Amino acid sequence: MQASADYFFNKVKNGITFDLSKLPYTYVNLREYDSQGVNTSLSVNLPYGFVPSVSYAYTTREDDQGREVGGLPKNALYLKVLWNSPRYGLRANIRGQYTSDVKFDDATFQPGYQVWRGQVSKRFAPRAGSGFSVFGQIDNIFDEQDIFRRGANGQPIPGDFQVWIPPRTFLVGMIFDFNLAT
Repeated sequence: MQASADYFFNKVKNGITFDLSKLPYTYVNLREYDSQGVNTSLSVNLPYGFVPSVSYAYTTREDDQGREVGGLPKNALYLKVLWNSPRYGLRANIRGQYTSDVKFDDATFQPGYQVWRGQVSKRFAPRAGSGFSVFGQIDNIFDEQDIFRRGANGQPIPGDFQVWIPPRTFLVGMIFDFNLAT
């Protein structure tokens, strides 16, 4: 089992962010703020090659008067389940990412979202570390759509794009490994 936790504190001056609310998209300055939070992670090696893991991050941002600085998520959660069978050269995993909603100073918000990915691979001809693997992968399994800012009433604000999420994608490929040591 592996577990970790850390606390962080950052004092940000002259921060820059990407403003997606105007066309063409541009950079804007952020006011000074303090950012602090906690990162945690846990993974466990279970029998039969299963390794579930979870990571969580909580972050707050406040200006020098103690007001929350909006526009960035407070919560992020990552889940993964890996299965590995070295004997048969098989490996599979499924990974999920959740990002919480984002509140802006004008009472609008970006809704939270989740994206899931999966991969399966088979390794062939493992001789002295050399060989190749064939894999299949699906990104954005549930075909989550792009995220748009929403008004205080919850309705999308037309054209106010916030997060681009690639559509469901299928990939297949091969990876070659060569061990040149004698």
